[in-house]
Amino acid sequence: LKHLVVQTRQKVARRHDRAATACGDYCVCAMAEAPDAEGTQSVMQGQANLTAAREARKRAELDAQLLANRIALLKQEEEKAWKKIEETKKRAAEIVKLREQNEQKFSAKEQFYKQKWESIRTAQATNAQQREKAKAIREQTRHGLMEQKLMNAQSTKQQSQ
Repeated sequence: LKHLVVQTRQKVARRHDRAATACGDYCVCAMAEAPDAEGTQSVMQGQANLTAAREARKRAELDAQLLANRIALLKQEEEKAWKKIEETKKRAAEIVKLREQNEQKFSAKEQFYKQKWESIRTAQATNAQQREKAKAIREQTRHGLMEQKLMNAQSTKQQSQ
């Protein structure tokens, strides 16, 4: 402690010599020159204040570093979040595209079966018309044959009479 007091006095004396001014009662120089207990206490108080200031500065630097680290971490998390958002958007676009493709396939399939059903119904209708026509022709032929038989029978009956 004495060593610190001596060093402080030397620094103050040098400062005092450079300034070439007289210090008042409140100056540390006057207190440092007096080897009394009050001067020593004042020097120790100054050292304590200096130490407290250094510790405060170190705490502030540590707090600043912690805040910088937290900011960097938050930025990394934000980047991850944006990346995930982009991936989700991309996946959503893929899903929409697949859904549209599936809808187009389903629509094409539905159209195919609709056309197939229509062609089957058309073929059935055509077949039904042909059956009706064939039936009508058979009926006409049978009716014609019956008339001819009847006429032949009448003609034969008339000839036999």
